[in-house]
Amino acid sequence: MGTRLEVTFWGVRGSIPVPGAETVRYGGNTACVTIEVNGQFIILDAGSGIRLLGNAQRAAGQNTGRTLHLFISHTHWDHIQGLPFFASAFVKGNAIRVYGPRLFHVSLEELISTQMEHFYFPIRMNKLDSDISFTELAIGNYSNLLPGIAVETMATNHPVIDMAYKFTANGRTIVYLTDNELYNSDYFNRVLTNRRPTVIRSGRQLYAELLAEVRAFVAGADLLITDAFFTRDEYRRYGIGWGHSTYEDVFDLAVAAGVKQLCFFHHDPNRGDAALQAIEKDYQRRARRVRTLDAVFAAREGLTLHF
Repeated sequence: MGTRLEVTFWGVRGSIPVPGAETVRYGGNTACVTIEVNGQFIILDAGSGIRLLGNAQRAAGQNTGRTLHLFISHTHWDHIQGLPFFASAFVKGNAIRVYGPRLFHVSLEELISTQMEHFYFPIRMNKLDSDISFTELAIGNYSNLLPGIAVETMATNHPVIDMAYKFTANGRTIVYLTDNELYNSDYFNRVLTNRRPTVIRSGRQLYAELLAEVRAFVAGADLLITDAFFTRDEYRRYGIGWGHSTYEDVFDLAVAAGVKQLCFFHHDPNRGDAALQAIEKDYQRRARRVRTLDAVFAAREGLTLHF
C-alpha cells in the first residue's frame, strides 16, 4: 500500500437506497466512502454501500486478518444501515474499530447495536465473529488515533449530533462533511423570525462565526466531500431546517476556502442521473470561470481518486 492515498466511493445517496434505472450512473446506495493511506484502511459511514465494500474485499481475498477503522458521522439509518450486511464484520480475525461522536445518555455502541436487535435483524452485534470495538470522539484534534494520520473533528448543523472528519497524511487533506446545513441568510431568517433586534444582532454574529469555523475546517483541502442535497429553489421551498446544504452554498464555501477538489455527496434519492449530470456540468462551468477549483464533480459509486 506504501504512501499512496486512495479515496473510493461505495455509496453516495442520502436518506434511503434507490436502486433502479434512474440511478445507474451515480449509484443508489447510501453513504460509504473509504480512504487507504499509510497502510491504514478508513471507512467513512456504514450506509448500504458498505455491503459492496465487503463483497469486494471478499472477492479480492482481502477480508481476513485486517484492521478496519470505521468513522460514523451520525446514527441516522442511511449512515449505519449497511453494517449488518458488511461481510468483513462476519470474519474471525478481522478487527473493526468504530469511531463516532460522543452522544447524550446512550453510548455509540448501544445505538449502533440496536438496529441488530431481534425485532429488526436475525443476528445480534455481539454474535459477529470480528473483533468490534467502539471509541467515542469529542470535537478536536487527534494526532495519535491512527499512525501517520492526523484526524480532526467538527460538529455539523444537523437534527442530531453529527460529526465531520478531516484526515491529513502525506501532505494531503481529505474532509468528509456530510449531513450539514450551512449557515446562510435563508436559514438565519427562518430561525430568527420575529426576534428582538438585540437577539437578531447577536444571532448574526454567532452565525458568521459558525460559518467561519466551517470555512477554516475545510480550508485548503485537497478534497472536500460534502453534503449537497438541495438546489437553492428546493431549499427555500421545503428544505430549511432539514440539516442539508445546497449546491450553491457548498460551491461558494469551497471557493472561499481554497479547496482544490469539490465533491457533491449525499444525493437526494429523488434526483436521477440526468438531473445530477446536468448539475455537475453546470458547476464545472462555474469552476472554469472562477479558476480556483481544480475539479468539481458529483460522487458516484465505484469512483476511485488517487492522491
